[in-house]
Amino acid sequence: MDIDSNTLEIMNYGVLVSQKRRVRIGNYEINFRRRWEDNDYMYAIEVAFEGKIVARGYFSEFKEATIFAGSWIKKIIIISQCLK
Repeated sequence: MDIDSNTLEIMNYGVLVSQKRRVRIGNYEINFRRRWEDNDYMYAIEVAFEGKIVARGYFSEFKEATIFAGSWIKKIIIISQCLK
């Protein structure tokens, strides 16, 4: 399995969100939840901007959940750098 450095960076951001469970960056908030359903874990990620949910993702694979959360973190970082 070959993972490029960009995907690895995104997954790293996602793992950080999963450990914190809730990350706030400016007006954005990312919530990472894990539930036990049908003998398996389900991961729910919600992205909110100024309190309104702008994206949701439900995953059965931790890798996919971390990529989803990490990609939002990376987008927010890029946006914040452009606004400076």
